[in-house]
Amino acid sequence: MTHRFLKKLGSNSNLESRGSLPSDSQSDLTSSNYIDPLGLKVIQDDDAALADVIAIHGLNGHWKDTWTDPVSHKFWLQDFLPKAIPKARIMSYGYDVSTHSPQPIPQQTVYDHAQDFVSKLVQMRTRSKTTERPIIFVAYSLGGIVLKSALIHSHNASASHLPHHRPIKASTYAVLFIGTPQQGVDGTTIASLVLGVGSLFVHTISRYYKALNRDSEWLQQQCSTYLSISMDFVTKCFYETKKTATKAGQFQHIVPKTSAVLPGAVNNESIGIHKDHLTLVRFAHEDDEDFRNVSETISDLVEEAPTKIADVWSREREIIRIGTYKPPFSVPFSQDPKFVVRQALAERYSDFFSRTKLHKRLALFGRGGTGKTALAIELGYQFKIFFLSTAVFWVHAGSRTRFEQGFSQIADDLQIPERDEPDKNVMLLVANWLSRPNMAPWLLILDNADDVTIFFDPDHQEDEEELSKYIPQSPQGAVIVTTKNKRAAAVLCDSDNILEVPPMTPEEARSLLQKRLGREIETDNTVDEFLRELEYLPQSITQATAFMVYNSIEADAYLILLKSESEQMQLLEEPYADLRRDRQVPNSIIASGKLSFNQIEREDPKAIKVLSLISVIDHQAIPQSLLDEAFEYRPLESTRSMGTLKAFSLLVPHKDNANYDMHRLVHMSIQAWLKSSQALKEWQQMAVRLLARCFPSSDFEMWALCSAYLSHADVVLRYSTDGLPDRMLQRGSILVKTAAFLDRRGHYTRSETRIQESLSLREKILGPEHEETLVVIQQFAVNLRYRGKFEDSERMCLRALDARERLNGNSHPKTAAVLNDLGILLRNRGRWTEAASMHRRALEARKKNLGGEHRRTIESTVSLSAVLWHLGQNEEAEILNIRAIEAFQHTLGTKHPETLTVVNNIANTLWSKGFLEKAEEMFNEVIEAREAILGEEHPDTLTTCSNLGALYWQMKQFEKSETISRQVLELRSSVLGPEHVDTITSMNNLAMAIRGKAKASQDTTNLNEVASLLREVISARSKALGPDSPDALGAVNNLALTLRDMGSFEEAEAMFRRTVAGLEKVAGVEHPNTLSCFANLATVLQEKERFEEVESLFRKCLKGRIKTLGENHFKTQEVSKQLENLLNTEQIVIKERISAFGA
Repeated sequence: MTHRFLKKLGSNSNLESRGSLPSDSQSDLTSSNYIDPLGLKVIQDDDAALADVIAIHGLNGHWKDTWTDPVSHKFWLQDFLPKAIPKARIMSYGYDVSTHSPQPIPQQTVYDHAQDFVSKLVQMRTRSKTTERPIIFVAYSLGGIVLKSALIHSHNASASHLPHHRPIKASTYAVLFIGTPQQGVDGTTIASLVLGVGSLFVHTISRYYKALNRDSEWLQQQCSTYLSISMDFVTKCFYETKKTATKAGQFQHIVPKTSAVLPGAVNNESIGIHKDHLTLVRFAHEDDEDFRNVSETISDLVEEAPTKIADVWSREREIIRIGTYKPPFSVPFSQDPKFVVRQALAERYSDFFSRTKLHKRLALFGRGGTGKTALAIELGYQFKIFFLSTAVFWVHAGSRTRFEQGFSQIADDLQIPERDEPDKNVMLLVANWLSRPNMAPWLLILDNADDVTIFFDPDHQEDEEELSKYIPQSPQGAVIVTTKNKRAAAVLCDSDNILEVPPMTPEEARSLLQKRLGREIETDNTVDEFLRELEYLPQSITQATAFMVYNSIEADAYLILLKSESEQMQLLEEPYADLRRDRQVPNSIIASGKLSFNQIEREDPKAIKVLSLISVIDHQAIPQSLLDEAFEYRPLESTRSMGTLKAFSLLVPHKDNANYDMHRLVHMSIQAWLKSSQALKEWQQMAVRLLARCFPSSDFEMWALCSAYLSHADVVLRYSTDGLPDRMLQRGSILVKTAAFLDRRGHYTRSETRIQESLSLREKILGPEHEETLVVIQQFAVNLRYRGKFEDSERMCLRALDARERLNGNSHPKTAAVLNDLGILLRNRGRWTEAASMHRRALEARKKNLGGEHRRTIESTVSLSAVLWHLGQNEEAEILNIRAIEAFQHTLGTKHPETLTVVNNIANTLWSKGFLEKAEEMFNEVIEAREAILGEEHPDTLTTCSNLGALYWQMKQFEKSETISRQVLELRSSVLGPEHVDTITSMNNLAMAIRGKAKASQDTTNLNEVASLLREVISARSKALGPDSPDALGAVNNLALTLRDMGSFEEAEAMFRRTVAGLEKVAGVEHPNTLSCFANLATVLQEKERFEEVESLFRKCLKGRIKTLGENHFKTQEVSKQLENLLNTEQIVIKERISAFGA
């Protein structure tokens, strides 16, 4: 297309050429002072030069004029640059890429120019005995494309082919690309640049611009190859920021930034030059900002280069010393010339090619068919090119047997002694051999390493040894792993070296399709749909194109077959030849298509029912138990039906054989088949009825099943009820059951909308006081409590309680359940006395109706003990906790969430009684268990973490307290929200930890921050709980302590008195918190020398603590000491006053 356009434009030969790419020269070669424009021109020389700086012009360029300002006639490589880099040899290279010269048309290609350039540069540096001197290239426009080809050519030189060309790449320290079309330019830009070029030169132009076209496969391949070697250079990409005026009277970026940069290149930087493309490398004076930018960059590179290149040449001489060493290369597949470089992946794995003395590993992880093996093959060949002396080994790691076979082959390739002796462990021999300090570099590729247990078996469930120990970790080696199993990737590689290989992007998939078909294809909706139906999977596309080529059909015809119910499965079962696929790994993508369901129905009617149900639930992790619930087949019938489906590869069993996966395309195909037979809705409603009936309760024992069913419930909730009451009630049942499970798992927000909809449905159909409606009301009250919406929760609780007492009676277990929930809510709101009353009522009712050992009775015991602890009644709380822990450990086990709640409560009681170390130990045990069972971010886990942080504050371990409190605050803000009461508690704890640390270090600079945090806490707690709630008053007390530390005694006194008055009212005079406030108020009054009131407060606190905590409690002893110090201080002050009075 470009060629035809150029021919059309070539008819007018009188127009001048305009634009940077076709012309960057103004030289008159007919001048009497003629200088051969071709070859290397030395502009500055110095025997002590640190580096060579070599400039390369672009299309229609000239070694001098390209770099000369047309107005000032300043040739900056000669007039300005030597002053900036006096210790460099500066050269400019000229070559013939003219499109409108009167001379004969050159026939050289870009690669020819590149090889010619390398040859001339080698000769020049050899003659001057500067072979190992560092090189810094400055390449403009097309010159950058020529330079990249030159570096790739030099890199590919070997001992047997042009070995003298290799030093150029080895000596290259940096490359400055200026306006180089790295990604090509589009046809419109090319057209604007070649307006007026005579037809005589069309073929020359066409050849260059075909290579520079944005769709040029050659240019893309060059970029990919350069990226793989770019880690050996510093790359600077300078781009134009101004648009260039074209002959057509338009302004445009000739080489826009998107084309001028090199994403994915290592040590790469992109820098803008404030010029258009024509003037990018023309500077009128030394003070030009862009010149300074370029020259300073070059100057810095010249200083850095010698040390770096010396290291490179040290390695290069080692390669030369090795000489004829031919490292083994055992990749069993040929390099794929149709391989598609995936830019996003290339940017991630490019670091793998960096030179380092550390062992490197890379795991290519992804689902089947994404091209992991193809990428590993390409990387193996790239490694061979990049590191000439590196051995590359390929091991099929899908099973223990194949792994052992692969290592045996390595032993043969390396000719390891003793490998044939029967009593020798060949894998150990290989591992030791590759780990030798003098071993040459090597790369080991482990393909299809999906079974993690053969590499790592922490529970020692397998009798055989772990194979991971035979994979060497020596610094001269590297390992690439391909796997579908992310756990295997994590075992074999560090987490930051796991690279997920996803399906291709649509553009990459289209490129692969073109390469597989061997021709360009028009981009249209048919092709897009074709690729989308194949899910952009390289394996699916490869199989489909093999079928198309073999049968001489196009994408539209293949799509027809793919959508044909009678032909689709046979089409996708069609085997295809793939030279780069392990013969022992199946290449069928039957799961991408649809089976002839009529045939299965004839062969096994029960199997088609199973298949139909699966098509209307989630296609992943399908539990066998759910299928058993649906059909109640006898074991033999079930085995046969599932066997049929597995035989057709429609189901992929999990390793436990208790769950199955179905590929998405198959899933969708079955739905289409059911829809065509008017059966889809029927199966959807069957799935709704099934989940409504058998979704489990939210009890901990059923969590695993709830989790397995949840995704399937989510799918069926998408189906319409058609306004039918029975279907609406079934939907409501699924909503409330899944909501209950989500609440238990701590996902309160996800649960909320489900409960609301379920309540609305049941109120509408069943009425506001129907049994099922009341169940949802109670669940909604609990959800509101979890989310910190206490007023709404209390309103719901009271509504449920009123209905239960009227409908079921005051002592009914269902009434008791509401009482227990209401008690917990009241406790959270700080209304402890009311809460205790509710829990005692619930406990008595449950004892009467269920018995003292019933699980719900023990639940009420636990709830009552928690509120008694808040009330300071530790002895009774401890008795109840002991009773509960004995019962729960016996009936539920030590790791049950309800058991852990009791252990948490016991730790709180121990803390209150002064056994701090024992409380710490128990909190840590609960945290470890809750993290394992509930997860690190579950609200219950965070509650115990919060308790531990507060305990560390009590133990004066303020660093630990601050660290934990910060972590919990961050997680609670994320999980519960910044305004949740638990989040505010964490803010309070953090403030107190900071205050404790400041006080311990006598550094008061952070106390303003503490005061600010505590004012936020007071405001939030007052809003959520009320200003006179215990928690709000506790925050007021904490702020008063901080103000006291800051010397604000008047304000501190007022706040302490407010706290004392409030706590006496809501908690009582003898409550531990009230007694603490007496002592705190006393410390402020002591500063004001009001000794009588201070003494009274200390004595009141001491008396209360002796009564509630005992004489030996650390808090009792603490206030006793305060009183003793006060009395001593008071005597001293009295004596001083008498003495002063006498004087």
